[in-house]
Amino acid sequence: MVSGLAQPPVLVVDGLDEARGESFSIATSLLTKLADHAVVIVSTRQVHRVVGRAPLLTELSPMEVLDLDDGGSEADVRDYVVARLGTTVPQSTVDELAGLPFLTAWMITDQLLSDGGADLKLSLDAAFDRELAKVPAARPLLTALTWSYGAGFPEEEWRAVAEALSGERFSRDDITAVLTELGRHIVQDGEEGTAVFKLTHQTFADHLRPQFSPSRDTVFAPGAEKVACALIGLYRQRLEAGVPPDVPGYLWKYAWRHCGHASAEALDALRALATMNRMLLPDIALAATTAANELAHWGRGDEAIEPLEEAASHFRALVPTLRMYLADLAFVLNRLGLRYREAGRLQHAVAPAEEAVVRYRELVARTPTTAETLTHKRLAQRIAKTTTQPGENQTYVAHLSGALVDLSGLYAMLGRRHEALSTARDAVAAVDTDAPLARAMMCLATRCNETGRRYEAMHRSKQAVELYYALAQTNPLYLADLVTALVELSRDFLSLGRLSDTDRTTQQAAEINGTLGRHAAFEPQLADAALALSVAYSMVGRTEEALNSARKAAELAEGLRIHGQALHNLMRRQRDAEKPREAMVTGLRTIEVCLLPGHEHRLSTLAAALFTLDTVCARLGQPEIVEEAWDRVVERFTGPHLATLLMLRAAATTAGDPAVAKWLCQALTHVGQSRQARHDVHDIARRHHDFYRASGRPWPWDSTPDWLTVDRGLLRTARRWVFARSYVEERAVLLAHPELLSADADVAVTEALYGTSLIEAQVIQSRRTTAQAQGVELAYRPWLLASLADEFVDATPARRRELLAVRRGELLDKEVLRTVRDNRPVHALLLLADSDTDVLDLVLDALENPPRATEVLRGLASGASPQALTQAVVALEPHPLAALYKVVARVRAGDERLALPVAERRLGWIHELTYLVPANLKLLTLIRKLAEES
Repeated sequence: MVSGLAQPPVLVVDGLDEARGESFSIATSLLTKLADHAVVIVSTRQVHRVVGRAPLLTELSPMEVLDLDDGGSEADVRDYVVARLGTTVPQSTVDELAGLPFLTAWMITDQLLSDGGADLKLSLDAAFDRELAKVPAARPLLTALTWSYGAGFPEEEWRAVAEALSGERFSRDDITAVLTELGRHIVQDGEEGTAVFKLTHQTFADHLRPQFSPSRDTVFAPGAEKVACALIGLYRQRLEAGVPPDVPGYLWKYAWRHCGHASAEALDALRALATMNRMLLPDIALAATTAANELAHWGRGDEAIEPLEEAASHFRALVPTLRMYLADLAFVLNRLGLRYREAGRLQHAVAPAEEAVVRYRELVARTPTTAETLTHKRLAQRIAKTTTQPGENQTYVAHLSGALVDLSGLYAMLGRRHEALSTARDAVAAVDTDAPLARAMMCLATRCNETGRRYEAMHRSKQAVELYYALAQTNPLYLADLVTALVELSRDFLSLGRLSDTDRTTQQAAEINGTLGRHAAFEPQLADAALALSVAYSMVGRTEEALNSARKAAELAEGLRIHGQALHNLMRRQRDAEKPREAMVTGLRTIEVCLLPGHEHRLSTLAAALFTLDTVCARLGQPEIVEEAWDRVVERFTGPHLATLLMLRAAATTAGDPAVAKWLCQALTHVGQSRQARHDVHDIARRHHDFYRASGRPWPWDSTPDWLTVDRGLLRTARRWVFARSYVEERAVLLAHPELLSADADVAVTEALYGTSLIEAQVIQSRRTTAQAQGVELAYRPWLLASLADEFVDATPARRRELLAVRRGELLDKEVLRTVRDNRPVHALLLLADSDTDVLDLVLDALENPPRATEVLRGLASGASPQALTQAVVALEPHPLAALYKVVARVRAGDERLALPVAERRLGWIHELTYLVPANLKLLTLIRKLAEES
């Protein structure tokens, strides 16, 4: 719509700071994106998300700033004062008021007019306190209003929150007294047909309740729990009184938000309330998502996993009937995958990351969805087979591309390079402009590099640079991404031996990094850019510049998530600059930072720092420092994290070192339920065991477990079977290697399955068990049919024709029909394929050419059987006249149970029926009923 306008629209957003904790997310996720398509004018006060960090103005990255405090407003205030007080007021009073900020002058002028006793020397806060003193209940009641969302609290909610926060009781008379005496500070509005109340200005809200600065230790604002629990208590009273939960009002709209921005106790209260009425299940999911986002943002990602899992479960159950939650489900699944990945639980991350892609594809393609939880292999096949088509819903293509980028990164971390590359290509194909394409292009460049496609990697990096350069022309927020893209391009040039291009590109990155430094306090972006630049300098041998950039990155990164990474980079640059003692000190500092709360899951950085420290201390002849550092690490960690670190230490140690066996033994006692940790420890142990066996030395454990001596060839075959990319390939491996079905292969299969999640391992093992009992073909038949069903669901109408032509028998199998039964349009198509192929052809024509759908339905209304007409209507949903044609089918079948539309839609039905009456006079009765009801 905007692209068709001669001039871009102008959007005015007033009081952004009044959104408090949400103002930053509104700025970055909405307003900066709108600025690409419109002139966005924002009024806001300067606020900080965290003390000392980038302010709100920096997040907005405006092209121009007008500071109202800088302008000479004294003349305007003077005119205002004279207009309010008249010309008889003493000139000295006018002069004093004219020198005040407008809001203060307004309040003191009001006080002069009301009682003549105002103090002209008062600050705004003091003047406001003087107002509050007029009514005893004013302070607690007005403080309660600072917690409201939307247009404000209704009276009952207002009193409930005030009582919970203050411990006092308030009556309607107290409310009346406050409104009478302090009404000019309160906005009375209407929302959902109810009077609501809110403070007039955020300055007064901040005076009553100073802005809260969250941190890792204190994520949720003090008092938020009391507010949420008070509102849930009021909600419970209404439910117990028989009031439906979805009656329009404050609680139905905002109770879940209060719970999401409060503690776990508030969320528990909402869960308990939902047991009274299942209509509140979406509220639990939304609140859990909000709480998880807050926890993750402030470095408590582990605690975010459980509420995200809960939210995903609820949204998945809701989407078949309430499609509006499909976007929420996709978002939550994507976040859950990221949280698992950050926690080092890579196997757990795969399923939600893959499902997120499938859900976003459903949003883009507007296909119906089900509540089914798909196994990894089915998800992976749907991801590989589905592509976006022209004319599909473009709203979510950027989200789809982002989810594919995240999934590609996850595949790469798991060593699944082929899938990582193809997924990155899909991410690029999904979008065609702007930042999502630039990010996808960077991802593809990295995947090409990892798979040895160096020339293509360079070409993709160039494209990313061009995209980020264009974006940075209008939004300096992208300058840091441009620096990172240039550094990646430098890497690509270096790998191709183009040293002059490498040096030139690195210099460009340095110049732009200097430009970034002139744009306010973009500390996270500056730190990222400086870190990337340091790496680039090191690649071209400019040791001093690399060291300086590393120092800058480490300084900027303090307190950020990349602090440990920046310190480790500085340590390496100091080592390269022949400053081993400085490198040792920095290395010890790196380890300290990696052991801090919020950094403990960055095991790769910690392990890398320990390994670098080992080389530095070896040069200094002080190996005992490394041992002491490892001792501190071992004391700090337990469970799978410690097992992973010990495994990494063993992996980096020369084979045959006697200490390795001790570390691996210790690691095995800490793997716990982590299949990934067990898989990795077993693999490294086998590598060292092979060296001992080849050298004729005995393995230094008291006993030798069967997994240590498992046949290596059989293990490789078992892994080929487990990690086959499709059911067809999996079946082929099993047919070619029947030895995998024998009991002798149990250990090899179990070891291979440690590389998958527990759920996926159980599913794969169940196929093996069935194959052992019934044969491979029968064991895989339901899985291949389910895969065929998925392909049919995701296919275009043209591809569906092809599938029905060549695989009709399989598609009409009861197993396929069972798989798609929740997808009503697809299920209806298959029923038509079984009962009326002529109607099926017409429906497929309409799906290929949507403008023809109404014409097709009109023809079917007279020519098809009532049952075929009903199935055709369902297959074409969501057609705007679907409900009408279902009623037509009922009339033709002689069924008098007719679902008539709401009054405003009846005239449209009557109009459509005029096309159908000549072929079916029974429909005149339906027209008469519609006219009578109207």
